[in-house]
Amino acid sequence: MNPFEHLGIEPGADEREIKRAYARKLKIRRPDEDLEAFQALREAYELCLEYARNSDSITLPTMRGATDLAIDLATNPPPAPDPEAVAALARAHNARSEWTSRATDHSWERRAFAEATALASSEREFNPHTFLKEFDQAAQRLPAKRLHEWLRERPELYAIDHQRAVASVLIAHLRRRDPAIYLEQLSITLCYFGFDIPDVYYDDMPQPYRGLYIMSRERGLDLRVFDPDDLPDWKPATRWEIIKVLSSFLLLSTVLVTMVWEICNRLGFK
Repeated sequence: MNPFEHLGIEPGADEREIKRAYARKLKIRRPDEDLEAFQALREAYELCLEYARNSDSITLPTMRGATDLAIDLATNPPPAPDPEAVAALARAHNARSEWTSRATDHSWERRAFAEATALASSEREFNPHTFLKEFDQAAQRLPAKRLHEWLRERPELYAIDHQRAVASVLIAHLRRRDPAIYLEQLSITLCYFGFDIPDVYYDDMPQPYRGLYIMSRERGLDLRVFDPDDLPDWKPATRWEIIKVLSSFLLLSTVLVTMVWEICNRLGFK
């Protein structure tokens, strides 16, 4: 199987297609679930990129098992290495080593996805102010829990630089916002973008957090948290569950009547 087949794309695909295919595969090839499959995916991704960037000078790469490769080398010694091919392999190895050194971080998936979509993201420059306009619209219609999910699912925020760009203008944007976002929305938004919020009462917070929390507190309670769609699923009781409850109640009533009857007999009541 050649690396293009491993990614599920046609041979000769350009870098954009390769990175998008890699991003799709990342969702089902997690290193914490199947490290070998993830490493094979990463190898295929790097080989495809190397081929796409040097398609005029190298042949289509093939992924082979270690045993088959050893037998092939033993029977057919390779010719003298081409300096350009050696340099290309060195670049691929350095890129793999650099990525592996970062893969132990808990944010491996976000880093990998950001790397895979870097080409598509560069086609249009990220504008934090444009993003915050979309954020305002989302905050207007979504309660805190769903707003947090919305932030986590935004592909442009997978890039750490984009998160920092938003964080640099977020406080000023929230202070100008009218009406202010709700209190719980404010907390999850600041935490998501890495602000270190002190665990103290609002009035004791340093600025600018204190002003933001006071504005959100004055707006009141977000009644959307009581939306039935956000509550746990409720299912009507089945017939057997109703019979079970009624039987328990009947048994309890019988025991209670019997106890009262015996107490009355002991006390001499007739």
